[in-house]
Amino acid sequence: MTRYTIGRRARRGKRKKDEGDQELTVAETATYLGRSIEQVRRYLRDGALVGYRTGQQWFVPTATLATFKSSRVETPAMKERKEVLKELRALRAELAQKYGYLDVTGWVEEAREGLR
Repeated sequence: MTRYTIGRRARRGKRKKDEGDQELTVAETATYLGRSIEQVRRYLRDGALVGYRTGQQWFVPTATLATFKSSRVETPAMKERKEVLKELRALRAELAQKYGYLDVTGWVEEAREGLR
């Protein structure tokens, strides 16, 4: 495992990088894992996900992501949530096909303006 330097030396690139050694930000990691940014930060703080910090920014080596993703066990609640989301996406696509794009945000803004 590569050791990561924390502090100024890491920011200045004093650490040797391997060819395949790539790092992702918290936002990129969250997208890759399908989790929220705060959840990824929680994983990092708790030590569940390996990463390092430079100032206020966390970085996660891509080599650790595959291991982390395969080690997470999918609970029944997670499976149920995935099924519900799949059904909602299908319903949204069906409604969009039948009625076109529904601008819910516009409707909410109009309703708010009407209340003022």
